[in-house]
Amino acid sequence: MNIPQSCWVQVIVIIAGYFLILSFLRLLLRILISGGPRKTVKLSRRFNQIFVRTLKKILLWIEPVFLMALAVMVITINPIIFGSVALFIYITAFSSIRNYLNGRFLLLNSAFSENQKLVILDKSGQIDKLGNLELSLRTSQGLDHIPYNKLIEQGYALLSGVNIGHRLKVHLHPTNAKAINIEELRGMLSTSPYLSPDHIPMLHQSDDSLQISIQLEDEKYLTDLLLLLETWGWVSNERASL
Repeated sequence: MNIPQSCWVQVIVIIAGYFLILSFLRLLLRILISGGPRKTVKLSRRFNQIFVRTLKKILLWIEPVFLMALAVMVITINPIIFGSVALFIYITAFSSIRNYLNGRFLLLNSAFSENQKLVILDKSGQIDKLGNLELSLRTSQGLDHIPYNKLIEQGYALLSGVNIGHRLKVHLHPTNAKAINIEELRGMLSTSPYLSPDHIPMLHQSDDSLQISIQLEDEKYLTDLLLLLETWGWVSNERASL
């Protein structure tokens, strides 16, 4: 079997291009989640959240699209040999492939997220982790691993009204002797995807500290928000729920 070297070069270029695009999208997502380039581009919080959700959906589907494109290219190199191999893999791994694709379609629904309440037949609990082939559901009996095929076949319900946000007051202190700039911090908070777009943060200055009243999209984002504030030069010594 004499395969032109240029064919394998094309395959390598596609693989390298995939990882470059993937790295760029992940970097862009991290920049948006961390607040973005605050001094040069000021995005509204709602637009920022829409952009983040769109990027997550692109990252969700870029892998299966790449795998299908790669499979087609390899098969065209030698349809008989590589086509037979692809057919064998498809037949033997059909259930896993269908499970994988079902998971991608389910995860397009933004309501499918970690810590969301889920009910399936006689089981109910909180989503602990979303994997490629299954989700982990934390119930009163322990941790159950449920394939996405099972969700499609048996049906499920996502309990509404679970992630209704979490309002709290946070007392902040600058990590250095810099002057407190309320408007600068307000602008930074407006780009954070962790805060609810329906609630405007309230900031009150007192001597060398700052008190902010905020509403999180979900209580699980509190740690991430505090870490983000720390990178901005603010630490929290006290916080209370509203």
